Amino acid sequence: MQLLNRYQISIFIIIAYLFALLCRMEWVLWASGYSDFIWNNQLMISTNDGYAYAEGARDMIAGFHQPNDLSYYGTSLSTLTFLQCKVLPFSLETIMVYLSIFLASLIVVPMILIGKEFGDAKPFFVASLIASIANSYYNRTMAGYYDTDMLVIVLPLFVIWGIIRLHFKGDLISFLIISLSMLAYNWWYPSSYTLCVAMTIFYAIYTIVFERKNLRNYQAILFMILAITAAPYAVRLGLIIALFGLIYFRANLLSIRVMIGLFVSVLALFVIFGGLNPIWFQAKFYLFRSLGDSSSVSFYFYNVNQTIMESGRIDLDLFTQRISGHWSVFIAGVIGYVLLCFKFRIFLVAIPMVGLGFLALKGGLRFTIYAVPIVAMGFGYLLYYLLKRAKIAKINLIAFIITVAALIPSIVHIYYYKPSSVLFKTEVNVLDKLGKIAKRDDYTLAWWDYGYAIRYYSDTKTLIDGGKH
Repeated sequence: MQLLNRYQISIFIIIAYLFALLCRMEWVLWASGYSDFIWNNQLMISTNDGYAYAEGARDMIAGFHQPNDLSYYGTSLSTLTFLQCKVLPFSLETIMVYLSIFLASLIVVPMILIGKEFGDAKPFFVASLIASIANSYYNRTMAGYYDTDMLVIVLPLFVIWGIIRLHFKGDLISFLIISLSMLAYNWWYPSSYTLCVAMTIFYAIYTIVFERKNLRNYQAILFMILAITAAPYAVRLGLIIALFGLIYFRANLLSIRVMIGLFVSVLALFVIFGGLNPIWFQAKFYLFRSLGDSSSVSFYFYNVNQTIMESGRIDLDLFTQRISGHWSVFIAGVIGYVLLCFKFRIFLVAIPMVGLGFLALKGGLRFTIYAVPIVAMGFGYLLYYLLKRAKIAKINLIAFIITVAALIPSIVHIYYYKPSSVLFKTEVNVLDKLGKIAKRDDYTLAWWDYGYAIRYYSDTKTLIDGGKH
């Protein structure tokens, strides 16, 4: 029975993954018909920020970068791309276009694994299909969208899977799933720090309220704090392994006094390395939108985030569309999530992701992707809950029809959403010529949107870009 279950889970994951992957190929098929989007026999990417990581990867391949050139040398996405260029028979430009297709589609894996822990993967299989192509998630993880967003939802879902697995199984492997996923998330996307802290705090509150006598939960919290402590990654990894070894080989030594000592030590490490600083920075950037520095002057200088489209406020209709494709799917998903939390309180640990998604109503549309998988899981759960309550004979057939109907708005969105490449071939041709005649210390000045692309194609320095505007 267990082997059959594993077989079913594998089939669900493969089908959902291929579905997400094939939907993302739509843009490639469309864009390939326009020669203006092609340079060096390959499509160009459609996101400005992607050229920052592309520059970093290019410099890592070359083995050096110039002083003060603002290169993203050594950053997570640049490093991953560099490693792939070394082991795969593909060019840097090809990897830039297709990497998001393969990594972003991994969102289906933790979602279906979460369903496995609940004992019924079918609702979460449905959820994985909806989440994998929901408007906002697709927009930020489609082919050509070369940015860290391709794993920004996948990794926290692995954390949630680890927490839920620990709840049902209580095994030690769950500690590693939770902590290593958080460690990888923090390395991949440093801005994830705030969400990781929120998840840790909320899990601690959940434990105190509902499972205060569960020692495993407190141990898991220790692992989570170690993972987000701003110590060097090697130090954090070493501490995680050491703690795991202590629990695995010397569990009898973990008295209440020892646990208190461990918590004090880990929290002290968290504070010493400035654990609260990143949280305050993110709050100021997205929530505190002061128009000016002083009311006593006649000139007002806008916060830079007010010049960025993705951080602009959105209305409720667009909000629901970006999370679920259609308002009806969104409402069903929210109801289903509440029901899911009522039936399985452990799913309350996903509230930080839901809350961050709802922050989009104030902080900007970019946040909607965080609520996408959780609301989708709510939809899948509500669908099967109602069908089972109605005692419908052909439950899977009806679920299939309703799922297809729920997917149609997102599929239509994919068909019509066709962003162009950041630059056209004629523009890149000019930058390429500039790179051949410019000196290493020459600067090119343009509006900040194009700073990264200019550095990538012309290899000149810039004063402003997507991170220095």
